[in-house]
Amino acid sequence: MTRSEQLENAIRLHQAGQLQPARQLYQAILATPGPHYGDAHHFLGMLEHQAGNMPIALEHLTQAVHLDSSKDFFFINYANLLKDLGRFDESERAYLRALELQPVNPITHFNLGHLYQMGSKWQQARSSFGQAVQGQPDFFLAWTRLAAVHLHLNDLELARQAAQTAITLAPDQSSGWFHLADCQGRVKQWVESCESLEKAVSLQPVFPEAHNNLGMTYHELGRPDQARQSFMKALEQDPRFADPCINISKLEQVGGTLEDAGNWLVRALELSPDSPQAHFAMGNFLVKLGREQEGASHLRQAIILKPDFADALNNLGNILLTLQRHDEGLEAFQRAIACRPDYHEAYANMGNLHREARFPDLAEEALLQSIRLKPDFAAAHSNLGNAYFDQGKIDQAIESYKKGIDLGQDDQEFVPNYLFALNYSAKLSAAEIGAEHQRLCKQKYAALGRNTPPPPTPAPPTAR
Repeated sequence: MTRSEQLENAIRLHQAGQLQPARQLYQAILATPGPHYGDAHHFLGMLEHQAGNMPIALEHLTQAVHLDSSKDFFFINYANLLKDLGRFDESERAYLRALELQPVNPITHFNLGHLYQMGSKWQQARSSFGQAVQGQPDFFLAWTRLAAVHLHLNDLELARQAAQTAITLAPDQSSGWFHLADCQGRVKQWVESCESLEKAVSLQPVFPEAHNNLGMTYHELGRPDQARQSFMKALEQDPRFADPCINISKLEQVGGTLEDAGNWLVRALELSPDSPQAHFAMGNFLVKLGREQEGASHLRQAIILKPDFADALNNLGNILLTLQRHDEGLEAFQRAIACRPDYHEAYANMGNLHREARFPDLAEEALLQSIRLKPDFAAAHSNLGNAYFDQGKIDQAIESYKKGIDLGQDDQEFVPNYLFALNYSAKLSAAEIGAEHQRLCKQKYAALGRNTPPPPTPAPPTAR
């Protein structure tokens, strides 16, 4: 039997899952140097990788790329092994070498994209997955990965297009529907998101992430019983999954059962002590209980675990603002904005901090930026009115207060602020001011006298 025939037989056995006979044939070829020596090292390295014998696999694949550096698939499989060994920099170099040898190889671009995704190099991952689908337009798995990366980068329209392409290519696969539902949920299309997730779980019943997200859509649609059932289904399928515990806690908080809510968050942290989302949820919960210092501690831990966690940075900034630790709060808001440049709430909160710190001009600047990002942000208009009033810009203050009220800002503080500011206007007569007071009080407060005071709220239990 020639060496070529030996190699063909070894590959045939290998592909049939007969690893030991294949191994013996590869080893027989390697017993004496000659033709296909590099091929035998390469395929034996793949076999040992498949069998979980990583050191032996690394030895053979390293030999293969040294013996023959002209074959791109040698470098692809070498890079795959290095990736599984956690040697990401070396893996990247091997993939790039494979692309030098064969620039248009969708599989190499896909594997490199996966490597970048694992290393949270999202822009590079997007580029690589994009190259993969450009080279192979029907590459379903690459389209789903591309949708996931677009979602991480908050490019919702591109994510939607990628998810819909995946669905067109494989309508009976759940992942395309799952990513489409995520796109729909992020723009509050809850009915559509619910339908997409129901489709995903009908195609793949054991899909804890989809059941968890489905529970979230049911919650948004005001269907708490179905939400709880979906969260419990997710936990049943993956008892180590912390996210459903966080979401059940939210249901308990809405229902007012704070002790149970706290217990679910404790369970989430026990299941996943390194989950930034679990620490974020616990931090927010403790703040609701008036335990700001403990809440801040959990938010800081969330940020340590996920340094670009913009929501955690923003909420930490709000706690520090409440505690009048302005320098630290400002740093938190600035970091939140650096992580998410279009974060209009963080700009508004930073404006409030500047005002509290007696810098109304900086408050004005931050609040104007918040409004540029979200023109219908009622609270930002109202707070901008405060910043203008502090600077003696009365007419601008009145205009901003009124804009906030027209947009629905009915906070007990802002309507009186508007009415108070009217008294300082040089353009309005006393009769006009009085008429506006009467109109707005009737509109906003007429029902107060008919309302029955609510019963006293019991003291919340202590979360363990």
